[in-house]
Amino acid sequence: MKLLLKNKSGSRQHYYHFLLGNLFPLINWCNDHPSTPVTIKSCAVCNKHFDNLGLPVTVVDKLQGWDQCIDGYDMHYEGKGQNFSMGFGSQLPHIISASKWLLKKAQCKQTNNKILMINRTEPLAFYKSDESENKTSGIERRSIPNFIELYDKVCEMCPNVVKLIYPEEHTLFEQIEFFNNADIVIAQHGAALVNMVFCKPDRAIIEISSSFNTAQRMNVRVLAENLGHHHIPVDQDEEHSPVDVNKIVSAVEDARVSIA
Repeated sequence: MKLLLKNKSGSRQHYYHFLLGNLFPLINWCNDHPSTPVTIKSCAVCNKHFDNLGLPVTVVDKLQGWDQCIDGYDMHYEGKGQNFSMGFGSQLPHIISASKWLLKKAQCKQTNNKILMINRTEPLAFYKSDESENKTSGIERRSIPNFIELYDKVCEMCPNVVKLIYPEEHTLFEQIEFFNNADIVIAQHGAALVNMVFCKPDRAIIEISSSFNTAQRMNVRVLAENLGHHHIPVDQDEEHSPVDVNKIVSAVEDARVSIA
């Protein structure tokens, strides 16, 4: 069976659109059609996340025709004009179903890492190659020059419970476990925040961004609200400017109150 997994925006080669636009629909389809082998188009560097899932999947560089087209769940608004609405809508139950399946597969161990901080890295060499659909990634898109200062301050506020990760360095199962253990997640706007789908209910998502008002940038807030998490925005002047430490202190204090 050749499946065309059709993410609704962005590129399947980037984690957010890979997860919601390709992997989650694939998981749900495979669960509805057990033991049916499928062939799908390559997601390039994201193909590694298919490892250890036990899905009957063959990945090819080019899909010559297809038997069924499956829409992704990666669009956080619907319609136009008077019919415009913000939210994942009918996609949400499918997102939750796939995330629960992955959580069961991951067999998360419980740790004391209750505050998860996420930093961005240099883009992988792939994203500068001719094979990349989008030529930028990581800190080329956005960065926080004083991130370590923020990290040190949060560690001072909340000793022995803070975990710092660079998501690109971890497997899918490791990322699932980090988010499942976290009560508070702190990160700059970016793909890794989609992993909030693996958090326990009623957690706090602190998102740092220079723009919260465009429809494209509202996906993190909308997903958090749809999942029942607390979204706490922290303003950044520009996409590569330092962030006021006091804003992070205030956000963490608000987060601790919201999940108490």
